Amino acid sequence: MSIAGFDDTGGAGLLADIKTFSLFQLYGFGVMTAETVQTPDAVLELSRANARRMRRSLETILKFGDIAGVKSGLICDEVTIDVLNSSIKLHYDGLFVIDPVQFSSGGRQILSAQGRQAMVKKLFPLADIITPNLDEAEHITEMQIKTRDDIKTSAERLLQMGPKAVVIKCSGRFGGEDFLLSSKHESFIPAQTELASQLSLPTVHGTGCFYSSALLSLLVLGKRIDVAAEKAKYLTERAILSSMEIDGFKSRLIDHCALRPFIEQCI
Repeated sequence: MSIAGFDDTGGAGLLADIKTFSLFQLYGFGVMTAETVQTPDAVLELSRANARRMRRSLETILKFGDIAGVKSGLICDEVTIDVLNSSIKLHYDGLFVIDPVQFSSGGRQILSAQGRQAMVKKLFPLADIITPNLDEAEHITEMQIKTRDDIKTSAERLLQMGPKAVVIKCSGRFGGEDFLLSSKHESFIPAQTELASQLSLPTVHGTGCFYSSALLSLLVLGKRIDVAAEKAKYLTERAILSSMEIDGFKSRLIDHCALRPFIEQCI
């Protein structure tokens, strides 16, 4: 199940998560946390979904849907965090991946400082794994990441906030390596494709959503966390390499159909 915002481009959020789950032959449920008006380049409007309906939808699906895994994405306020905290505590004890979205693709801050603190306190301790990118890791830990050692320090601070594991997605920085930290694993995950050798990287909308949804799907299918993190990284790089250009926009979109042969290699 995806608990995320509605992106009318289908490039990120709830719609993108459901498309990603289906690539792994998994059926996706969805609960909307926010409504947006956006393009692949920018969020123009953002408002929280009705809290009462969100809670009822979430609890109904968790009680009766036999959910194998949950991923949360865009959360825009403390009300939503309280809904997730109470509903998951009461009705769910399976895999839970948090993509701690702090900014939109265009750089707009999504969650206030108070909201960030509430997420850390009320959701991180429930998570099997959180998947911040570098900017989000810096924002949450309130430290600058300038070196590979800083990445490890940031991951250690994040792990102390309660999740069982952390993946910091470094994207085009630090050689394109990601970093995985848990009680059993500590490793840099190198670039998986020729993407790291490219001089300039395209801006692709929704890669963070795709990564966390792919990671959850692989965990649901029984992959170890280190294997799942490596394969999710590989698939995200393939998603960037095969992304679609849309006339009139600077950012590209993930072409899910183009990823089917690569998914088959990873299942």
